[in-house]
Amino acid sequence: MNGSKLIVHFVIIKCIQTMLHFLIISITLLFFTCCTSPDEQRSEKAKQLPEAKAVDLFAVDSVYKPFFPDTNFTFNNYKDLFSYRKQIMMSLDSFSKKILETNNNSDSVKLANISASHHITDLLEVVTFKFFRTANRDAMAMDMISFSSPYSNTISMEQRHQLFNTFPKELQNSKAGKAALIRIQEGIYDKNIGYNIAVFDQLKLKDTASQDILFKNIFVSNHDYYLLMLGASWCHPCREEEFQMKHWLSAIDTSKLKLVALSIDTKEKKWIEYIRNDNNPWSSYLLENGWDNNTVKKLGVSSIPRNFLINNKKQVVMEHADLRKIIRKYLL
Repeated sequence: MNGSKLIVHFVIIKCIQTMLHFLIISITLLFFTCCTSPDEQRSEKAKQLPEAKAVDLFAVDSVYKPFFPDTNFTFNNYKDLFSYRKQIMMSLDSFSKKILETNNNSDSVKLANISASHHITDLLEVVTFKFFRTANRDAMAMDMISFSSPYSNTISMEQRHQLFNTFPKELQNSKAGKAALIRIQEGIYDKNIGYNIAVFDQLKLKDTASQDILFKNIFVSNHDYYLLMLGASWCHPCREEEFQMKHWLSAIDTSKLKLVALSIDTKEKKWIEYIRNDNNPWSSYLLENGWDNNTVKKLGVSSIPRNFLINNKKQVVMEHADLRKIIRKYLL
């Protein structure tokens, strides 16, 4: 790929990531039916949030219940949908900031905010998907059904594919339709299952001391599983997942699991700064050439975070953007 094509490729990927991130954040903050509670009541509830005493990957504190959307809600048009979303975005964002301030920015509250955000996203996807089932079959609807939260436990990508098939054939075969189908297929996270990553043994990684090591050296220890977490310093969802992972380690038998972070950062100094600031208790390595890294391309990764659970035979057992799904299925 020449320089100009690489730039175009990078810009497209960044645009898709930005759109997806905006969708996740914005849809997460939409449709809550009890969002008119007085600020004083919300502030009082914020004070009642308890410190977490046990690890529960999907726990949501009851303090967030007033923000849960009513999945029976329906909207007649895009305008109403987006107007309500804007209202809820402002409301929940204000509450999240207050609850952090009230609890001195504690880790337990940060975790609670993230968990609530994921859960609310799940409920919102039900409402949103319901709207697009009856919406006009146009390019905008096509785009919207293909951009989903990677943390969803409600609307599967298979359901989205079924809805995709109800669009006119000419739209399915259009540029927008083909792009939407790719996003839907990628969101199933099944294309690398069974793939043997020993093919990357000679890949060079850079450690935090700026020393080169070979990819195969990650697997010299005797573990049942290796969890490769692909992300970057500029990826907010990636850092949120890593923040959660630090607090989930107490529930995982780490004698059987080795965690490794791989970054597609292109600026080594920023990557080093992020490693020092986050101070995560696992090894971190830098992949050269960012999105154009051969490993990233061969695995077909077009968005991050992306996590790969590898067995001791170097085979991909599971791949997903949501660490909770991997942990729940294989590590608890």
